[in-house]
Amino acid sequence: MRSRYATVLLIAVAAAASLVAWFALRKGPEINVILISVDTLRPDRLGCYGYAAGTSPNIDRLAREGITFEDAISSVPLTLPSHASILTGLYPISHGIRDNGTFSLRPDFTTLAEIFKDAGYHTAAFVGAFVLDSRYGLDQGFDSYDDDLTGGRQLSAFGYSEKTADAVSGAARAWLEGAEEPFFTFLHYYDPHTPYEAPAEYRKRHPLSSYDAEVAFTDFEIGRFLADLERLGLAERTLVVLVSDHGEGLGQHGEATHGYLVYEPTLRVPFIMSLPEESGLAGSAERGARIGFSVRLIDVMPTVLDAVGLEMEAAVDGRSLLPLVRGESLAPEFCYFETLYPYFAYRWSPLRGVRFNEWKYILAPEAEMYDVGGDRAESDNLIAREGERAAELDRALKEFMRLEAEAGSGAGAQMSAEEVRRLSALGYISRSHSDLPGPDDMTGAHPVRMMRYIDEFMAPGEDAYNRGDLQTALEKFTRLVQVDPGNPEAHLHRGKVLLDMGALDEAAAAYQEALGIDSTSSAACFHLGNIAQGRGHMDEALDYYESALRLMPGSPEALANIGSILVERGMTDSAVVLLKSALEVDPVNEVALVNLGIVYSRLKMHDEALAAFLALLEVNPGHTKALANCGVLYVAKGDADSMVYYFKAAVESDPGDPKNLFNLGSAYRRKEMMTEAGECYEKVVEMQPDNLLALFGLAAVRAGQGRRDEAIALLERALEIDPDFELASNALRMLQSGNQ
Repeated sequence: MRSRYATVLLIAVAAAASLVAWFALRKGPEINVILISVDTLRPDRLGCYGYAAGTSPNIDRLAREGITFEDAISSVPLTLPSHASILTGLYPISHGIRDNGTFSLRPDFTTLAEIFKDAGYHTAAFVGAFVLDSRYGLDQGFDSYDDDLTGGRQLSAFGYSEKTADAVSGAARAWLEGAEEPFFTFLHYYDPHTPYEAPAEYRKRHPLSSYDAEVAFTDFEIGRFLADLERLGLAERTLVVLVSDHGEGLGQHGEATHGYLVYEPTLRVPFIMSLPEESGLAGSAERGARIGFSVRLIDVMPTVLDAVGLEMEAAVDGRSLLPLVRGESLAPEFCYFETLYPYFAYRWSPLRGVRFNEWKYILAPEAEMYDVGGDRAESDNLIAREGERAAELDRALKEFMRLEAEAGSGAGAQMSAEEVRRLSALGYISRSHSDLPGPDDMTGAHPVRMMRYIDEFMAPGEDAYNRGDLQTALEKFTRLVQVDPGNPEAHLHRGKVLLDMGALDEAAAAYQEALGIDSTSSAACFHLGNIAQGRGHMDEALDYYESALRLMPGSPEALANIGSILVERGMTDSAVVLLKSALEVDPVNEVALVNLGIVYSRLKMHDEALAAFLALLEVNPGHTKALANCGVLYVAKGDADSMVYYFKAAVESDPGDPKNLFNLGSAYRRKEMMTEAGECYEKVVEMQPDNLLALFGLAAVRAGQGRRDEAIALLERALEIDPDFELASNALRMLQSGNQ
């Protein structure tokens, strides 16, 4: 395993090398590996890191039986970029994923799972939130990648949908029962991430901290998984590594959550290794050992590979920590860190920095320097007193960023136009280098000074929106726009509320404002497309969706919506291609599934149409349109029982839709359930007194019940509305002649 960089300060940064990997299995036992990531977990909320609230008995046991790194550092306080670093051994600036949701890992990067797979391991992943969906490229090398969030929760309209810890452990435990060895398994628990909504019993145990309650719940579920590992006799030959991607502010430095700032509460993470007896390493390492040497998340990948006897002839930013585990020494290396989220979301200044031993330098509109060994709270900015040391770190940091930028540009230039086109079509290329802030770009406002607006307007506005209080949400987001008019996220949030209020003109204006500030905002383009489509302006909608697709290649939402327009235009072949492309990226995309079902219905491909609608109902059992279309398809199949079932379910899903009531009435008629049919038709007529088909259906029911006069009156009423209604005319003649 080669580190891409020698120590900087001392620090001669090497140019990026080729990422083509060659693998060789060293002699030794085949050790299983389990990598557990607990999202947003602060180490100082675990007993093994000194916390006394009893949140983590199972993780504490893992630490007692293994190795605890007391000073592990993440390079970015964001979920997707940090997990990419864990799985590749590369800094975000190297692998290119700089934010959640708008970047994907290119297939030419090598993941930990790919190395294990090439070495003959069986690989599986179980992820707890949409932020690690397979569309973002971290599924590379996994035989199975369980990112199915069906039945999961989305407690906030502004967050990611997630699976709770019991669901993640449940799926992983079921897999473990039949797992073939050797295996590499990745478990991702999302629960300590906001919003903090642990089960009631854990909230009762930790009434003073909802965050602690989430940690305790996750710890319990990790314990259940590890207990199964022991029960199945796998523990003695399985390496277990537990980390977090980043921490949580919890109010320190004015940051409630994470992603905005780069202080220790959000960058410091737990890192625990439990060494299996059969690895040969357990004997050389003291059980319960604690290592105070500063390490990094980018070291996880090379350390794990070294521990199981695998080599990778590829350049990475991290290095193996096994010498420390064996009691040997390592020369100190610097840790690069960043957050570009303030820039992407709010157009505030990005933050970057470097840690070397106890010294931490933050490149910001006002640079900062801390001795985190003696000042873990980072309360004393030493920039004035340690100017020479700060200048040295600043030079090393900028040289690192310059070389990385050059290496990234070179890698891109080596790709052919066809490769770029193909990767874009698959969604692997999202932002160009020109969209990124430059290494010296400090023109935006300092996030530290702007954080108060998050607490004063953004967070309360989101809370109000989640409660359904749209007026308060609008007031908060409008105020945020007033105090920070160059903030694209503020305009996007305001547009979302206005859209829900039905104020389409104002919503469109808000999205246009966001797009004017950030021309790379695929979200603004997408919502402007939605508004145009809702107004029937299909050409305009297509323009916006295509812009969204250019900014976010392979976006299943944009592909699905373009497909829906092509469906309405009768362009069935093109629609099918686009809708299938959307489903390749997102197999449970509701817009794509319902429109694919509609296309197949129009093509008389009833079985294929039914399969699409039934797939949608697995995701969303109450999807009215899918239920109704299933009923229609069973009409074509002549299955009266299924007709009734699906039309009844459609009515229960949306009781105010007269079309579904009418269809249910017709299904009841076909089964000769006249009382039920009559009740449905009556409700339709109450809702739509001039509905000719409902009047005719009710007349047919009354005639079948022997209530001839009522039937005649209903038919005459229909003919008063439309004298040319031939069905009613013919039926009326038959009834009046007595030939019924």
